[in-house]
Amino acid sequence: MDKTLGDCQPVGLIDVTDCYYGFPISLSFPHFMNGDLGLQKNITGISPDPQKHSSTFVIQPVIYHQIPLERRQAVPQSIVPVYSLEDFLSTN
Repeated sequence: MDKTLGDCQPVGLIDVTDCYYGFPISLSFPHFMNGDLGLQKNITGISPDPQKHSSTFVIQPVIYHQIPLERRQAVPQSIVPVYSLEDFLSTN
């Protein structure tokens, strides 16, 4: 059963607007890797590569050893169309 409520972003984007003072911000992997193909099809230069854009977590069983960590993400700004000043004012 789908338990989503309200306006959901495409697969591959996480809306963090409420966490950042209302700024329209989303998180994604670089080049929208593993996301909805609609995110990539209209942007020139997008080429997701798992070798370059994946995150890696290496967990060591001995706590005294260094734990390598690579975290890659993009922070695209969410954009909504504004057709009039009233539309803009109603979103803020």
